[in-house]
Amino acid sequence: MVVEIAQLFSPQRIGDSKTAVILALYFPLGLILAILRLFIGLHVFIIACILPIQVPFRRALLRTMYTVLGFIVYPSNQQYRNPNVKVIVANHVSVLDHVIIGLIFPSVVPNVWSLPPFLNWALGYTNMGAAQGRQVFLDAVRKHCRQDTRPVLAFPEGAMTNGKAGLLKFSTWAFSLERDIQPMTVTISRPLLNIKAEVLGSSLWQDLLWFLFVPFTVYRIKVLPVEERSDFENADDFSRSVQEIMADDMGLISSPFTSADKAEYVKKLGVQQPRERSTQPPQVRQTINTPPRPSGESPRSSRESPVDKMIKQVQEVMPHIPAHIIRKDLETTRSVDATIFNILENKTEIPIPAEEVPSSSTGSAMPLSTPHTNPQSLPHNTFCMTSQDSPSSTLSTPSPACTKFAADKFGSSSRERQLSLQERKAALLANARKRFTETSKVSN
Repeated sequence: MVVEIAQLFSPQRIGDSKTAVILALYFPLGLILAILRLFIGLHVFIIACILPIQVPFRRALLRTMYTVLGFIVYPSNQQYRNPNVKVIVANHVSVLDHVIIGLIFPSVVPNVWSLPPFLNWALGYTNMGAAQGRQVFLDAVRKHCRQDTRPVLAFPEGAMTNGKAGLLKFSTWAFSLERDIQPMTVTISRPLLNIKAEVLGSSLWQDLLWFLFVPFTVYRIKVLPVEERSDFENADDFSRSVQEIMADDMGLISSPFTSADKAEYVKKLGVQQPRERSTQPPQVRQTINTPPRPSGESPRSSRESPVDKMIKQVQEVMPHIPAHIIRKDLETTRSVDATIFNILENKTEIPIPAEEVPSSSTGSAMPLSTPHTNPQSLPHNTFCMTSQDSPSSTLSTPSPACTKFAADKFGSSSRERQLSLQERKAALLANARKRFTETSKVSN
């Protein structure tokens, strides 16, 4: 079963016309309830600030007061909770997920965005140096795991979903901390009013006000058995394995979409999306990383458009492809990886004539499998560089170097297609390194 990206998010707060009618009748009562809960919430905040986190009485009192605020929490499978496991991962369905989980299992949520110190502390986040880079952040989290009894709570999806169709692809930073991971699943429902907890374009304060407005919100926290990373698994494989386990338990699909895909989807819809708080540390967020500007580069060149920067990234891997060809494809894909894949698979919307490929120093062009290429002389989906095309052609022992970058067959699953793409990328980079080495030998 394949899930579309539109199924992972809710575009509208009110689900159907029946809910709209009920909401109109409920509105006066809901408004009064929201005002009363706002004042009660201030008292809850003061109590949460005064009482120590580790005190059991604090959790019991806060859980009671949160019930008054309309938060009904049902934990299950608590026997699977291992206090020795220092990393908890959960799916992300609302802005208060970390607060609700913290009521049952006291934990620390690393702060990976810039917030004022007081607001950072008030919302229950812990600053672990994310602004100083990925390695500093990971070192600080590992230090916390060694020295503190409270576990680290991570939301590896990196963005909120509606929790109805599938899970976003997990980032790997949380799975590189410890060998053992404690998965938990979070589901949310509002039985009396079918009003979504989070929608595309909503802000933090809008979501909070709706929590106070509706009669109540039901959270179900389910603890899953501890998962241990094997010696043959890296962090990426381990994250995919845990994602599939959590998705199967929730009856959802383990999707290949990332938090970056959500951002692109929001842009495509033209929704005024507020700056969403990413739950991934710097350089771990699954977006296109633009290379840093060299120290000698002029300020004018730093004001390049995003498309120009992406063109440069593509040409770093495929310098023989003209810029206008790359630009045409980027206007459709808006992705460096997708454009490289299209060129490798000859799926560019604009055909690439052989005469437009830049010639090497010997005057010969690098042949590329296009409609203008003789299929008898060059296999399909293959980049070929002969000894005449190579900078080392001045040597007396020419040797052809052909590398196949296309899969023998189209993968039947998204995982197979992703692995095939990674293999082709690795082959392309290996060929580029070989060409660079040959060029260096000639220049020396």
